Amino acid sequence: MARAQAQFESFHQAILYGYDRSEELRDRRDTLLEDLNKNISEDAPPFTTFSQGSYALDTGIYPLGGNPDMDIGVLFDCSPSDYPDPLVLKKYVRDALERHNRVALIRRPCVTVTYYRAEVPLHHIDLAVYCTNAIGQTQIAWCRDTTPTSDREWKPSEAQELTATITNRFSGKDRDQFRRCVRALKRWRDAKIGHKNTPSMGLTVAAYNWFVPRYDGVDGRYIDLYALRDLGSVRKMPALGDASLKKASECSFTTRKLRFLSLFRLA
Repeated sequence: MARAQAQFESFHQAILYGYDRSEELRDRRDTLLEDLNKNISEDAPPFTTFSQGSYALDTGIYPLGGNPDMDIGVLFDCSPSDYPDPLVLKKYVRDALERHNRVALIRRPCVTVTYYRAEVPLHHIDLAVYCTNAIGQTQIAWCRDTTPTSDREWKPSEAQELTATITNRFSGKDRDQFRRCVRALKRWRDAKIGHKNTPSMGLTVAAYNWFVPRYDGVDGRYIDLYALRDLGSVRKMPALGDASLKKASECSFTTRKLRFLSLFRLA
């Protein structure tokens, strides 16, 4: 079987959206965080921010339809009992970020700030709002601004732990191949079934569990074709959480959302 490694690496360079190619979006992020710190209500509790999602994992691709994004976590120094209505904190974030050149909307999992050019979405930044409960578990604010009060809730979510767990799964050139394969899976998803039908984190967690580095045993050169072939041939996948992700993540909203992966198969 031809390896086509040069073609795989060329394809990877064509689709990747990482640090070096996101200068404008990084500048937007820095401006948003400055505005958040400067403009947030004095009634809001102290907070810290962190990167999450594909940008933090270095597995981002440029979307087929454009409008790339970046994910940020906003962790408030409070507990769910301090703010039983999570919409209060999300409104603090939205109100601090509203400006004439961007649109800030409260969506169920986050506050999304979108930048437009000629009324076409250029890129956007998602800010998920968190706090920590009494046992140290991170909770995500889960509601829209139109969600009835009774349906607004805090959900367990361990975004920082998930990022660290996936990042530390592999190292060195094995990690490089893992990231190339995740990006290839995402582009396959976008081309075949669409972004909304299979979340990017789902594909990443699938690769976390079932990716095996593949390289030539003689010259040590990596063979992405073989790694993707083996990953795509998985027919029945083990349950998430038990064998690889630490058991504590079973209560994570992110992990529970991905339970469909027990039947996941690339075809």
